[in-house]
Amino acid sequence: MTHFTGNKSLPERIQKRFFAKTTLFAIFCLTQLSGCITPNTPPTTTLPTLIEQASVTAEERFEYLLQYSGGRYAADPAANEYISVIGSRLARLAGYKLVPNQFAVVNSDKIDAWVTPQGRVAVSRGMLTILSNEAELAALLGHLLTHAAKQHGAAALARDTQATTALVQQRAEHHYARYIVGAGLAVLGEQAIRYNAVAEQVADRAAVTLMVKAGYDPQAAVDLQLKMLSERKAGLTPWLSHHTANQERLAATRQQAHSHPAELSLAKNSYQDALKTIFQYEEAYRQQPQLQQLIDQNSAKAAYEQAQKLILAAPREGRFYALKGDALQQMGDITGAIEAYNQAVAADRHYFAYHLRLAELHALQQATAKTRHALLKSTQQLPTAKGYFLLAQLAEQQGQLTGVKAYYQQAALSDSAWGREAAHQEKRLDFDENPNRYLHIKYEKATDGGIRLFITNLSPFPVVLKTLLLNTDKTYRISLNQKIAAGSSINPTVTINDLGPIKEISVDQAELIPGGSAIP
Repeated sequence: MTHFTGNKSLPERIQKRFFAKTTLFAIFCLTQLSGCITPNTPPTTTLPTLIEQASVTAEERFEYLLQYSGGRYAADPAANEYISVIGSRLARLAGYKLVPNQFAVVNSDKIDAWVTPQGRVAVSRGMLTILSNEAELAALLGHLLTHAAKQHGAAALARDTQATTALVQQRAEHHYARYIVGAGLAVLGEQAIRYNAVAEQVADRAAVTLMVKAGYDPQAAVDLQLKMLSERKAGLTPWLSHHTANQERLAATRQQAHSHPAELSLAKNSYQDALKTIFQYEEAYRQQPQLQQLIDQNSAKAAYEQAQKLILAAPREGRFYALKGDALQQMGDITGAIEAYNQAVAADRHYFAYHLRLAELHALQQATAKTRHALLKSTQQLPTAKGYFLLAQLAEQQGQLTGVKAYYQQAALSDSAWGREAAHQEKRLDFDENPNRYLHIKYEKATDGGIRLFITNLSPFPVVLKTLLLNTDKTYRISLNQKIAAGSSINPTVTINDLGPIKEISVDQAELIPGGSAIP
């Protein structure tokens, strides 16, 4: 199954010099952070409150998870409303707590569904296409709502709150979502919940009871588990990574279903009618991986033609406009690519990736205001290292230094090339302000009256140390003009006549040596 990843070729070709005319600063060549963490380095970075609130609400956390997983399904808002109506009815019948914006359809081909500990439920478009009727949907929603009501997710998170790199790679719908940082990164554990066998059995029983209470045929719960077992045999899906499907669960559900009255409703027609746009667009979605492959292979003309066909088949789906924009960008038509991405935004103005790609395209035309606007929109929807890094880069280019370090600090929270480069850039700015944190100076008096210096460059940058200040009862400026490689030392000797007791030796002038970007 191929996921929407945007234009992967763009970073390889332009990100080493993302903004044209970035003459006010240079990106310095760095490949690793190890070896530069010492008592003389800057203090641990803190979360800058001017960019992102230190805490976010449960609803905002849910929105981050939706963005990370593909965004709300915007091609047909009625689908989201339908899921909400069914889910809310089940919650009321069970006496479960209802919360604002509790249900959402995620725009993803993955066969997936999940619930937050607060009870917010997401069901992927891919999951909806394998369900046959409303009763199966009720079985799914009832199962998830029970997990939240019984606090199964909270217990699971208490056992394991870490979002691993493997999880980040697996669950990110868009390539850029892998760079999630800050409060967004903190919520990924809610998608990593793994329920134990007891919790699954409790949720199964409650879901069947709730289905019958709502008038649905409990056989649909059996059919749902059969489909999950089939998916398990075909290969592990995101759904099955935290909901274990097995024969024991199936047998217990079948036994419970048979104990209830037969001939209750499956509501097949109402299900098909409510989700008709998803089913109408299903063939176009099936062809999306082939379109993405054409773009990945730089077959721009063929990709453009394919995108045009899919747009005709699914005119309200923003992803096909976005992929058309990627093809146009490969063909060198930046204006056309921007127009296509504007159409993608018109179809789904809340999806972070469209705004981030628009920022890249506007930057190619040096449209600074539009670039900044798109970056801010993107990071508002989903905080990413790439978005914050480019905001910092743009602000520094314009000489707007307030907040630049904070942007870099945010980006540096990502364990990615963008995050590592941001950490380097933040240190670069700090070096300019506090060179003595990075150039460690020791000395001893030589027998001939001179001073032997031991100067170590603790920064991850090569440095030209121009002058030092030596304070006794007088102040002396010592000219060196020596290069010190990152992590290296020099041992010059200087002679000063009539030298009194030394009070301090500090950096007077030092400059970093520019290099290339560490971003791949």
